[in-house]
Amino acid sequence: MYCYHIKDDYFITAAKYLKTKDTHLMSNKEGGRYRPHFLCFEDENNSSILWAIPLSSQVEKYKSIMQKKIDRFGRCDTIVIGQFAGKDSAFLIQNIFPITSKHIDHVHTVNGNPVAIHRKLEQEVVTKAKRTLNIYRRNKNILFTYADALYSMVLQELSDDLTE
Repeated sequence: MYCYHIKDDYFITAAKYLKTKDTHLMSNKEGGRYRPHFLCFEDENNSSILWAIPLSSQVEKYKSIMQKKIDRFGRCDTIVIGQFAGKDSAFLIQNIFPITSKHIDHVHTVNGNPVAIHRKLEQEVVTKAKRTLNIYRRNKNILFTYADALYSMVLQELSDDLTE
């Protein structure tokens, strides 16, 4: 599994669809330098939809947040710290959002080579993300993004693509 960069168009369309800017939707930064990058995995109910998990380099910040959640709840499924591209990264499941493959711009590379996520880390992140999404479906307070609205937007885009 790899990490990807998402097209700016997705974030522009999301802002229009939501009629507001989702401040927790981690869009591209720094004038087209494609930050952050996102781990993407297939939705369990619709294989045309992918869930995008942003990565952050602010590991110390998220370690602190993780520890507070572990102290309070006994575990933390919304943030995972792991090595990606030779550096510690925070996988921010709490900021997950749905996309389709047409929203992907390109795979994240270093020196022109795609960077794979270690299989064990991939399994941990995806397992926790699926668990978090299941909890979200019962209790909306676990995610920071407007995941339901964005899911509806993506479904509408898929439907529009079929009728074109």
